[in-house]
Amino acid sequence: MVSMLDIRIKHACPGTAVACRTMGTTLGQRIREAREARGWSQLRLGESVGVSRAAVSQWESGESKGLRPENLVAAARALAVNVEWLVTGVGAMRPDELAAGEGRSDYPLIDWSTAARWPDIGRNAYRVGAEEWLPSPVPLGPAAFVLRVRGCSMAPRLLEGELVYIDPDRPPVHGGIVLVLPGGATEPVLRELIVEGDRRVLRASNPDWPDPLRALSGLDTLIGSVAARLERF
Repeated sequence: MVSMLDIRIKHACPGTAVACRTMGTTLGQRIREAREARGWSQLRLGESVGVSRAAVSQWESGESKGLRPENLVAAARALAVNVEWLVTGVGAMRPDELAAGEGRSDYPLIDWSTAARWPDIGRNAYRVGAEEWLPSPVPLGPAAFVLRVRGCSMAPRLLEGELVYIDPDRPPVHGGIVLVLPGGATEPVLRELIVEGDRRVLRASNPDWPDPLRALSGLDTLIGSVAARLERF
């Protein structure tokens, strides 16, 4: 039985689908583009689809001559891209709701310099070169992301190496931990938020931290609130 996907592959790529170029790219290049945009290794994609890392490498290089339609569908689902785009290069890379950041089930683990720019790129998180994508233990907004704690300024509440889920859509509350980019700084900091009437103060939880208190000023950018933490060292 010939599926609609078989027909699309043969129509888009007469002879050999893998080697055919459409819209300026090959199928292998699109697989690699989608995989890297998701922050996945070839091994992780292979595990999600049910094939070896070597098989994924062959897909991307164009060496594979036996890329099955069911594997293409599985790869598209795992990478959260449109099947038609993956097969033909035509149309949007991702469904509209994913391109807008809606319906996300896992979140990018990013570095601190990327976190500093998050207010500008959060809704396009799928374009970020994340270290990996992680499921969340709690409901999060579409622009949420994951950060690895470094340093000891927030000990004992947060320990170095822990992963924290930052949600820009979660309102900051008294006693909660927030991620803030101080005015003029290039990287953000994690601090406890203390609300005293109209005054908001940032506090380092470590009692031995130098200058543990500072007022949240109009020059600071509040990036998001810590919604969950994951101990993984």
